[in-house]
Amino acid sequence: ATTVQLLVLGDAGRSPRMQLHALSFAESGYHVTLLGYSGSPCRSAVANHRLIKVEHIRQAPAWLDRLPTVLAQPLKLLALLVLLCCSLLAHPRSDLLLVQSPPAVPALLVAWATCRLGRRRLIVDWHNYGWTLARAGRSIYRSLELGFASRFLRSDTHLCVTEAMRRDLRKSWGIDAVAFHDRPSPDFAVRASDNPDATAAHRLFDRLGAPGGPVPQLAETPLTRLGVDGVARYLPICERPALLVSSTSWTLDEDFAPLMEALDRYDSKAESDQSLPDLLCVVTGRGPMRDYYLSRAGPWRSVRLVSAWLEPADYPALLAAADLGVSLHASSSGLDLPMKVVDMFGCGLPVCALRFPAIGELVRHGVNGLLFDSGEQLAEQLAKLLRPAEASSVDELKRLRRGARDAFRGDNFVKAWRRIVRPVVRALR
Repeated sequence: ATTVQLLVLGDAGRSPRMQLHALSFAESGYHVTLLGYSGSPCRSAVANHRLIKVEHIRQAPAWLDRLPTVLAQPLKLLALLVLLCCSLLAHPRSDLLLVQSPPAVPALLVAWATCRLGRRRLIVDWHNYGWTLARAGRSIYRSLELGFASRFLRSDTHLCVTEAMRRDLRKSWGIDAVAFHDRPSPDFAVRASDNPDATAAHRLFDRLGAPGGPVPQLAETPLTRLGVDGVARYLPICERPALLVSSTSWTLDEDFAPLMEALDRYDSKAESDQSLPDLLCVVTGRGPMRDYYLSRAGPWRSVRLVSAWLEPADYPALLAAADLGVSLHASSSGLDLPMKVVDMFGCGLPVCALRFPAIGELVRHGVNGLLFDSGEQLAEQLAKLLRPAEASSVDELKRLRRGARDAFRGDNFVKAWRRIVRPVVRALR
């Protein structure tokens, strides 16, 4: 059987696209080794697959951080080069290497060198441009990343995440890539109707203490209630808070301020407009800016902001229970797309998304979501969509939900991979 290595210079468990690549290769009969840093666990379908082996790349020794920066940085880069080469060359019989970029430095150089030495085929999967994420030395990074790729990797195979990136790679760098948009994983099942089963949502909020720590069995959560028959049902929106969900890495790369401004404005509107429901905003994810933004929350009377870190199996249940999703992804290059919106559409959840050049490839304004440019505009959209007393608001939210369900109806990452990527891989033989 053909053997494949997948390389991501990041936490393998927090690299959903690479995990789905691994699952797709394995489902097509390939033996797969997924290489990445340790940290978060991989999804169970990947970790338990008989044809997938997850191996962790050793990181540079911690004592290097105690050296002066002028010495530590080059030594850490040298150590990474050596450790990365050792990880890749540990599988000399591998026929194919797929590497995620960014980070391009030093991943692309090492991938290119080991593939030439081992006579294996190379696929570069462009998720974004690393130079657009750099805080210093952007021009140098750009030359190292795309200059190297255009000179040494043009004969290799390339994938990318959007049509906009495909066009830019071709026009600016002479690199021909196949656009392969992200799709939901099989874990994210589209809601079958406008009245989905509330059992998973009730169990989730019951377990979280709605939300909080573990609690005894609840007859009612903020969103659901057990009937006399013991079956959970969603409360009508006039009797519960509207549930707003966002996901963030809580880093400087994603500006959380527009959502905070929108929540402030919504709370002010709700004080004078009794037709607006209370708002429960759940933000998932981990990151260094979490405490800073949470400290700026409120005080609000009609809005509650909650931060949560969910198990992988619980996240789809939260999305399926929500009324509306929010994406603050701005894209450093303007050419990639947020995976969080793909997950939301997979669960039939319409999205209000921050506008940037490529977002129209995923969010169609007025069809499966709305685009906003500011916190003020987002607040207006929330009030417009979540007001249950107006039939027009209810109808528009239902229409957007149908559009979100239809975005990936009957399709997921593995199915799309078989149509788009597998023919590319087979052509490399």
